[in-house]
Amino acid sequence: MDEAALLQLWEAALPLPPQRREQLLAQAAGAPRAATIGQANAALLALRAQLFGARLGLQAACPACAASLEFELDARSLGHAAPGAQAAEHELRVGHETVRLRAPRLADLQALPSDDAAALARALFERCVIAAERDGRPCAAAELSEPVRAQAAQRLEAADPLANLQFALHCPDCGHAFDATLDIAALTWAELRHHAERLLADIAALADAYGWCEAEVLALSPLRRAAYLQLAAAAA
Repeated sequence: MDEAALLQLWEAALPLPPQRREQLLAQAAGAPRAATIGQANAALLALRAQLFGARLGLQAACPACAASLEFELDARSLGHAAPGAQAAEHELRVGHETVRLRAPRLADLQALPSDDAAALARALFERCVIAAERDGRPCAAAELSEPVRAQAAQRLEAADPLANLQFALHCPDCGHAFDATLDIAALTWAELRHHAERLLADIAALADAYGWCEAEVLALSPLRRAAYLQLAAAAA
C-alpha cells in the first residue's frame, strides 16, 4: 500500500465507529465481508506488518501491582498461526442437548452493540447458533445449558484461534501471572492515524514552502522529502 492509498484508507475510516472501522481495515487487507473474527484479525496483522513492519512492541500493566511490562511479538508469525480452512458449521452434543453453530463474524459484533461484556457474549453465542435441540426437540439458543455453551466456546476457539488474541504474562516485580489481550484493530488504527496525520503535516509544510501539491509531495521518496523539510525549516 503506497502513501496515497494509506491516506485514502485513513480518510474513509476516520468518521466510522470502531466496529465498522475494524471491518473496513480488515477488508482493505483482503478479508472477505463475511470474515470470522479470527480471519479479520489475521488480515489486520498482515496489514499492520505491511504498513509498519512485523515487529510489535507492546506494553501491559500488571493488574496486581500496576508495573509496566514490555514484550514483543512478530505480526507475521502470529498471523500464520491461524489454521487452514475450517468447517463452516460445527455440531456438538452434550448430554441430551445438541447444537449446530458457526464461528462469530465481525458483522455479528456490529449488530450487537453493548457495554456489558457478559450480555454481549451471551447475545453473540445465541446469534451464532444455527439450530439447537434438547431431548430430540428443537429449543431456543437461550435455553441451552452452561455446559453446552462452555464446550461450544472451546470448539469455536479451536477452530478460530485468532479471534481472541491473549498472551500469558508474568510480572517480574511481584510475580503475578495474568493474561493480556491485544486489540489489533485498535492498534493498527492508532498507528495508521498517527502516520497519516504526520504525513499530512509534511505535505502542508512543503506546500507552504515550495507551493507543491499533495501528489507532488507524495511522489518524493521519504529520504528526499525529509531533506526538503529540513531545508524549509532552515530557511524559515
